[in-house]
Order: sequence, then structure tokens, then C-alpha cells
Amino acid sequence: PFEPPPTRITMTVTVDEPVAPIGDRGNWTTIAMSAVGLFSLPERLSGLGLSGVDDVETHPLNYRGMLLGENLGEGRLAKPATPLRVPEGTEGQPGEDTARAPCLLGEEWREHQQQHCMSIRFKPEVTKRYRGASFVRDFRDMLNNTGGIWFHLSLEERPPVDAKKGNPPEAAQFASSLRGRAWLDLRSLVHRGACRIEACCDLVGIDSTLLAELPNFEASRSFARLALELSHDLTPQENPTYALDIDSLLPQHEGIMRLPDSRIAEKMYCEAVKTAVEVTCHECGSGDIKQTVPGIVKLLRASGKYADIKEHLRRTVVQVLRERLRKDTNVIPGKLLEKAARDELLASTYAYLTSKMADVVDELRNEQAVLEQQHPQQLQHPQHQQQQQQQQQ
Repeated sequence: PFEPPPTRITMTVTVDEPVAPIGDRGNWTTIAMSAVGLFSLPERLSGLGLSGVDDVETHPLNYRGMLLGENLGEGRLAKPATPLRVPEGTEGQPGEDTARAPCLLGEEWREHQQQHCMSIRFKPEVTKRYRGASFVRDFRDMLNNTGGIWFHLSLEERPPVDAKKGNPPEAAQFASSLRGRAWLDLRSLVHRGACRIEACCDLVGIDSTLLAELPNFEASRSFARLALELSHDLTPQENPTYALDIDSLLPQHEGIMRLPDSRIAEKMYCEAVKTAVEVTCHECGSGDIKQTVPGIVKLLRASGKYADIKEHLRRTVVQVLRERLRKDTNVIPGKLLEKAARDELLASTYAYLTSKMADVVDELRNEQAVLEQQHPQQLQHPQHQQQQQQQQQ
């Protein structure tokens, strides 16, 4: 028989002013939510009431999903989008996951579950709602504090397809006791320009662990594929007045007193230490002396070098101390230092000077060792060379 095409009527409504509340003007959005499906279901749940893999209409349960307080529609058990062929000689039990692939991991395993295994599909596919300024404020607060929302799953028993046969006895227990939820992470929407997110979220049971006879979502690695899209970016646009170069906000000053580089004082001190060590080694190598500090000082006094070395070191030490005092934040010009601050300054300066002195001595030792390896005969003292010649004769 002839079937006439369906009649379609297109209506256009024009208004003079915005119909939204005054408080929502300029601060509103529409939100589209969808539960694409629930996958990797427990076998006891997906196989309930089925006499075959294709007999999904006899499944005795309906599923309800809630997101942001909105009902995402009715979920029904669905056949695999791309069924896998069962090997010859084997029989798949109703609801049994003959398409499981234990060798797959991560995204590949999830893709396998979505394409080749039984799942729960929801209708309508997309739930769209208008939301005003109050929702926008709450949504921004959620992004800043919690960063996500919960998807809630509940079950309800359907009337039996065959009234004489009735539903399996487990259907009523599952509908009354089995609950699940999945966490949808929305932190990526914080970025400017981000309006949509779609993710696979792990499905966990709510109080189902107390009843061992209930299916376990965690054991079967169940997950929900959820999507959320906003018509407007909820991240406020950057104020053009704030897009300024930071240097333009700083006042310009001329004639600023710049502190001298501290490395100059450090270099002068290291050179003074190096000179003192070299002079001491040269003077002490000219004869037999007592290897003690008083003996070395006595020898340097006798040679007239002690006063020059001491004065040179004193000037560089004062310069280092002056630089550290000038750049110490605890020092206030024109005010005496407290005892604790003074002791700390002197202790830190002493530790710094001794450390630099040890570095200079180590450097000189390394240089001497290299020279001795290259020219062992030339570096011996003339007195030692004379003694060796006498021994050879």
C-alpha cells in the first residue's frame, strides 16, 4: 500500500527582547550530557534472563543514569556493535563474554569492549538543558574545588516478556540492591576555549561489597563512557587591561646606585691566599726549619715577608667582609647589629673564607703534582740534587 511521506512543519519565532531572565543575560550556557554506554559488565548481570547472545529483549532490567541531577534516559542491554565469531566446536553461554581479550591492555582493551562485547545503551542519546547565571557560578566553583562530578547508576525491574515464565529471581534483588557510580573528571574544562569532554570512567559499586551475592563492577573492570559539552566557554575572558608588559608598570629611575660585583672581592682574596702560600713554600724550602706554625712565622719574620703577607690578606678579608655586610638583609644602615646577627655574620664569613682558602691550596697542590709528573728532575731543590749527586759518586 502507498504510504504518504510524513508532513513537516517549520516554525520561526521572533521576539523584540531577550526572553532569558535579566540576571542570565551575558552569563548563560546550554549543557549537553550523554552516557554513551556502560561496558565490560559482570557476566551475572549481562547474562541475566538471556537464552542466547542475540536475545537481549528478554533481559529483565532497565538502567537509569543521573548526571548533574539530570536523568540521562533509559538504558537497555544491547548486542555487540561488531560481534566476534565463536570458534567452531564451542558454545557461548548467554551473556558469556566469549570476546574477552586478556592480552589487550589500556585503551585497546576498552576499545575491544565497546566494539565486541555486550553493553548498556541509553536513549535519548543526548540530554540538553539550558542553564543560567546561577549554574555557571556553581559550575565554576566545582571546577576550582572538586574538579569533577559523579555519574550515578540505578537499576529497575521490567515487566516480564513472558508473563507465565516471569523474571529470574535475581532480577528483584539486583534492582533493589545494586547501585554504581563513576567519577567524571572535568578539570580540562578549566582551560580557556575548552567546551567538551568525553572520557571512559571506572564504574564502582555502592554498598554492593556488603552483599557477596551481587555482581561486582570492580572485579569485571566495568566502565562508563560519558560526554559533556557546553555551548559557551565558562572560563572568563582575559581582561584587555591586564594584558600589559610588566616592565611598563614599573617606575623608571635614573642614577640608581649599583652594588659592586662580589666576585671581585672573592678574586682578590684568592689571589692573596695564593701569593701567601707560594711565598711561604719558597722561604721554607731554603733551609731546615721546625715544621710548626711558630717556626714558619719566625722564618717569615726573619726574611721580612711576614708583614707584607699579613697586610695583603688583611685588606682582602676586610673587603670580603664589607661586601657581605653591604648585601646582608638583616643590616640596617645607621643602626648597630644585634649580637645574634653579628655572630651569625662573622661565623658565615669565617666559614666562607676558610672554604675558599682550602680551594686555593687544593688547586696549587694539583698544579704541583702535574708539574712533577711532567718534569720530575727540574723541580727538585738544588740541595736535594747535590745530595743525590754525592750519593751517586
